[in-house]
Amino acid sequence: MKRLLTVCFLIGAYSAGYTQVLNKLFGVYEDQSNNYHFMNVDIGNAAFNNVGPTLSGFESHFTTASTINRNHEIYYLAVDSSGAKRLLQIDLNTGNIVGNTILSSSVSEGRMEFHYHNGKNKLYALNLLSGNDNANVVEIDPSTGTLGLIKSVVNVNSKINGSGALDELGNRFFFNAADEFSDYKMYIVDLDDSTVIGKPYSTSLLIPPFEMEYDPINGKLYGLVRNNQGVYYFSEISSNTALVANIDNINHLSVPFTGSATLDPIGRRYFFTGNDDEGKKRLYIVNIEDGEVVASPEITANPILYGVDLEYMFWGVIGQEERQVEQLQVYPNPADDVVWFNIPFRNKLQIEVYDMMGKMVLSQTSITPGLNRIDVNNLPQGIYNLRADDGSKLYATKVIVR
Repeated sequence: MKRLLTVCFLIGAYSAGYTQVLNKLFGVYEDQSNNYHFMNVDIGNAAFNNVGPTLSGFESHFTTASTINRNHEIYYLAVDSSGAKRLLQIDLNTGNIVGNTILSSSVSEGRMEFHYHNGKNKLYALNLLSGNDNANVVEIDPSTGTLGLIKSVVNVNSKINGSGALDELGNRFFFNAADEFSDYKMYIVDLDDSTVIGKPYSTSLLIPPFEMEYDPINGKLYGLVRNNQGVYYFSEISSNTALVANIDNINHLSVPFTGSATLDPIGRRYFFTGNDDEGKKRLYIVNIEDGEVVASPEITANPILYGVDLEYMFWGVIGQEERQVEQLQVYPNPADDVVWFNIPFRNKLQIEVYDMMGKMVLSQTSITPGLNRIDVNNLPQGIYNLRADDGSKLYATKVIVR
């Protein structure tokens, strides 16, 4: 089984009284002595820095089984020395394990497509039991480790590693697999009514897209595909029709690591890790709009020998002592119809938009932390001030409506 590195990304700005992390990746890796560590990665140079104590007592982990919530915690599935499968919660500030729950016995071996739904405050996973041709989409109770079946997708011959994705706004779960006739399909499971649709991929694909990530801003999926000549492409996949459009090839990529992709919807970036054609491990950063690799720093840390599982989180600050104004990043800007932004507030967020004369032209309240939107299609063209207040911190930026 491949070793796993679980990663999430936070972005913010330093200020007095704040514990801040700027442009970092976070995760868990296994060293050459089979010890697990929580660490951060500098995106600019892919340097690794351990955070907190060694995570002792674990002998293996699940492939593609990590996810993060808006409470500064990463969920990570591992197996302890007794063979018990455990759901760990790791604090992003300290690297300490703050939750350690034994999972119920009906858990797949080796891998589990794993996602946290911040709007519903629930964990979802693709549970693949040995000797069972069904792909079971389940809900996991983080406090008890109990699995609840959402939908059992029958006659699934093989599943594609790293192909799971979650649409939090539409409450849909995606994964790729081959059916009983060995035809590749994208399966779409509705988490509200448990309906499932299998959309066939074109037979011209060597394998269906993997390392899929869902973009809530345009409702599309992105991932990697490989042709018969071994060339990898960054591709766009329709979340409704399963049509695949290659955007650009990834030059000099030899092989991507399993479960190594993640998406930054606001910054329009797609991250994944892999070996180049010289065998060097790299962190690839791809521009979503044109598929171009904008950076590929080499991962030089000696302890890292195996695959990488990235998780992206767009956050501002971690803890605070005083109110101050934080610069807010929005997308798109300029905007025609909708403006998107991401804030990790605790209770509720008051959002207001002012014109250049200081008149409030829009006001709304959000109770869903994370990715939010404002409809600006009814506003005249011009420059506006967007302000958001969560009761303890203020966020502000200028938005151009065209």
